[in-house]
Amino acid sequence: MKSTSTRDSTSATASSAVPKDGGPAISASEWNQVCALILAARRVVLTTHAGPDGDGIGSMVGLSIALRALGKTVAMVCADPVPPDLAFVPHADEIQVLPQLDALPFAPDLIIVCDSASLERLGAVYVESQTCFAALPILNLDHHQTNTRFGQANLVDTTAAATAEIAHELLERLHVEPTPEVATALMVGLVTDTLGFRTDSVTPRTLALAARLLQHGAPLEEISFRVFHATRYEKLKLWGYGLSNLQRSEDGRIAWTALPREVRMEIGAKETDLMGLASLIAGIAGADIVILAWDKRKDPLRTGISLRSRTVNVAAIAQTLGGGGHAGAAGALLVDTPLSEGLRRAVEAAKAHLD
Repeated sequence: MKSTSTRDSTSATASSAVPKDGGPAISASEWNQVCALILAARRVVLTTHAGPDGDGIGSMVGLSIALRALGKTVAMVCADPVPPDLAFVPHADEIQVLPQLDALPFAPDLIIVCDSASLERLGAVYVESQTCFAALPILNLDHHQTNTRFGQANLVDTTAAATAEIAHELLERLHVEPTPEVATALMVGLVTDTLGFRTDSVTPRTLALAARLLQHGAPLEEISFRVFHATRYEKLKLWGYGLSNLQRSEDGRIAWTALPREVRMEIGAKETDLMGLASLIAGIAGADIVILAWDKRKDPLRTGISLRSRTVNVAAIAQTLGGGGHAGAAGALLVDTPLSEGLRRAVEAAKAHLD
């Protein structure tokens, strides 16, 4: 990792977060506050939402490498393990399933939360370490519409296609040039959150960043293959079950399926093998809303809900279920709720929204 002493002003302006209305999504004072917070910190813990995805993992890894280059002591933690499909991300094996921050070998003086709309979305990391979260400054790095701005400093840009965009801007503000490993991690964030640059969240800024990451050594073809094509046998079997049990409303506007835990166990599939199935189902002709439901492994009884749409703001539906996300991709976690009841509530919420 190289630290640059100068920064091209034209490049900085082009990469800054600028929403569609022309005003700054993140103000200069917010950027200055964040940079001062990071430079003053010595021991940093990074985390992302439970059930981590490519954007959360990529942003967290990219920032961790940069922070180490700045002389910081860094740890990455998450409530759930890295999905097998994303184990190829450089340094992903350093992400610890360690909910209790007190168990770290050092006492952090800063927490950076990547790609999480709320502290509750961190799952056990937040639930079991609330004392630490209350005592330490929190940097909130995110692009979700439903972000609750829970940090002492908030880098939240809802016009960014991925949190990786904001993470890269932060590296520029800190005068840190990406290494090939950093570029790879951030490219994973872009590729996964945009489904290979195919979502309506993609902007010229997104593609310009992808070009810069390619220049810094990110292997786009390899990333795309691993994310979209390299598939476990058990994952395909699980998707087959989900597709064969697909249902829809009478008017065809809502489609849904459920994948019980016992089925996953029988197949030998992991919960992370569910990733991508909702987006596949979202291609059904005539379906405005797609719902994927599954029951979680851990107590208490919990049901996960994933929502997708190209025409409906499913984040609003997720919020009625206690969740959140993006207009086209959102989710919720229903506590003390059996799978059948959780799915019923999600379908009813979707019908109410359409009505």
